Amino acid sequence: MPERRWSVAPGRRSTRRAASRLSHLPSPLDQPRPGDPPPPHITAPQADLVIKRVTLAGSLGAVLIVNRGTTPIALSNSHLCQAADAFPLNAAVLKPGEQLRIHLGVGDNTPNDWYAAGRLGELSNDGELALYNDGSIGVPSAMVAYVAWGRGGPARPVAQAARLWTDTNLDAARGDTIVLTGSATGAHGYLVHRRDARVTEHRDSGVGNRSANPPSAPEGRAPW
Repeated sequence: MPERRWSVAPGRRSTRRAASRLSHLPSPLDQPRPGDPPPPHITAPQADLVIKRVTLAGSLGAVLIVNRGTTPIALSNSHLCQAADAFPLNAAVLKPGEQLRIHLGVGDNTPNDWYAAGRLGELSNDGELALYNDGSIGVPSAMVAYVAWGRGGPARPVAQAARLWTDTNLDAARGDTIVLTGSATGAHGYLVHRRDARVTEHRDSGVGNRSANPPSAPEGRAPW
């Protein structure tokens, strides 16, 4: 696994201090005003930073961010957001091909797995995820990746202005896994892996041998 360099220790205390600095940031609800100049095209290395996988598992969901470019990308001022919730990604440098998992639950951070401890809400039937390369949350030129499913969220106009999304959201719900397979510029670039309905039926009814038809991953989550 490529070596990761840290500017500060990845413990939960450092991310909490960084989160406390978000109070001065503009809300993702802010929209571009009529007459504003169009945002510049997203260029490398930001265009190479993508949301590769989203596990819709409520408060236990997870997000996989990948550098699929050829140069290292510093996340020193980046933020992952869902609606008005923001989680800072300070202290990380992703080398080419390297990935970072953001878990919504509680845990001890490692170089490749960070825990938002509830600061991103839940990943359920309706939602969105937006990745910004600095603290200018809600500004199209600062957004580098976006994905929306169900009814989406308030940042979709920002993603459209940044040419990272269209007017169609993914048809996904809790238990599904969203995987990027093509261009990260709209729903056409993603596939939705459905939850195993047989396992859901066994769990809800309380009958049958759940292990007789095991899914490839719990709650419809495909392996990382």
